[in-house]
Amino acid sequence: MYNRVAGNMQQAAEGYRLAADFYDTKAYRERAEVYGSYLVTLYGMDMPLAEFQKALAGYNELFPFIRNSLSNERHGAGKIRIGYISPDFRHHVMYSFYYHMLFGYNKDGFHVICYSMSAGEDEYTRRIKSAVDGWRSAANLALAELAEVIRQDKIDILVDLAGHSTGSGLSVFALRPAPVQISGLGWMETTGFAATDYLLTDRYLDGVAQDYHSYISEKPLFLGSQFCYRAADDLPDIGSAPCLQNGYITFGSFNSYHKITDEMVAVWSRILLRVPESRLLLKCQVFLDEDMRQRARERFAEHGIDSWRLFLEPTSSDYMRRYLAVDIALDTYPYAGGGTTLDALYMGVPVVSRYGRRRGSRFGLSILANAGIPWLAVSDVPNYIELAVSLAKDRDLLNDLHLGLRYLLMRSDVMNGRKYMGELERKYVYLAEHE
Repeated sequence: MYNRVAGNMQQAAEGYRLAADFYDTKAYRERAEVYGSYLVTLYGMDMPLAEFQKALAGYNELFPFIRNSLSNERHGAGKIRIGYISPDFRHHVMYSFYYHMLFGYNKDGFHVICYSMSAGEDEYTRRIKSAVDGWRSAANLALAELAEVIRQDKIDILVDLAGHSTGSGLSVFALRPAPVQISGLGWMETTGFAATDYLLTDRYLDGVAQDYHSYISEKPLFLGSQFCYRAADDLPDIGSAPCLQNGYITFGSFNSYHKITDEMVAVWSRILLRVPESRLLLKCQVFLDEDMRQRARERFAEHGIDSWRLFLEPTSSDYMRRYLAVDIALDTYPYAGGGTTLDALYMGVPVVSRYGRRRGSRFGLSILANAGIPWLAVSDVPNYIELAVSLAKDRDLLNDLHLGLRYLLMRSDVMNGRKYMGELERKYVYLAEHE
């Protein structure tokens, strides 16, 4: 895992693939976990789409017993029974995305049960437990045991919130514990899994131009915005663009280090060289290690960037406040930011994003377009660089964005929990009655 965290993606991918082969073929959940790490690693690499799709399809080979739907009818009359399964029902970035699903659902029409794949609990876990109708601790259950628990709960629609991410419960889909099985939010690609019926999405991730029928393996379940963000409580107020006081532009990225590919280093260096005296603030956990900080300095030095232009910080409790030191956030590619992009926008920081054909690279496009600022997302490197440079030169516009982005975001579909849940629950009702 350290290889992936440190950005050695090719080596990490090969290691995970070999490790998955090492497990007993009947250790279904364990093999799926490691193979999922292989897919997560590939997700961060700029590889041909066909190769990535082939790797995703390989997940199916772990389960020789994938079942079709046991029934196309609901378990009974009354409330529609929804199950959410995730390893992240705790203090985690995903809390901002599933919040409305668990705290804003219609209790008159739906019965919600959470299946936690994490053994740890915290204050966020306790809040969730008090909000939903049922809670199941599933971290230590074998695959067949978990499937039986879900069947006993008579779940009509089972929703996976982690995809191939660490600790995911996606593998239980193979045993078809619910008539309808959906994935979304925590994994930004198609699952490639034959047992996944639907994928939560929107038109920016999987629009007609994307030819999604040949790309994603699931049926698309379109929402106005796939993501609905809930900001943390007690955040600091927004302020003016810091360049007005500093006298120089500070670019920033708070994404994980493994997302900062060699191409990103080269592109960001070109931006820094085009904007005199500018700095780059990188904030991620690996910078607790001085060796990693030195390696980062060396990577940028190869492109002519002196170390004084780099601020390298580990994650910290003042994470959100540190956005107030950033003028312009630079998104990563092909593994686009999600929570970091929304956090930046909420703190008044414009985010320049690049997108491609792979839906994981279109996360920023979806957020920015649904927030009403689609012009901040571009489709190639030259435009990415020009947009960042031109924005750095227009300090009046930059300051207006810093003062207005939070309010723009709060009025957009990206933070409209009531609209989001209305759309989602209408989809649930249709699936429960027609599938």
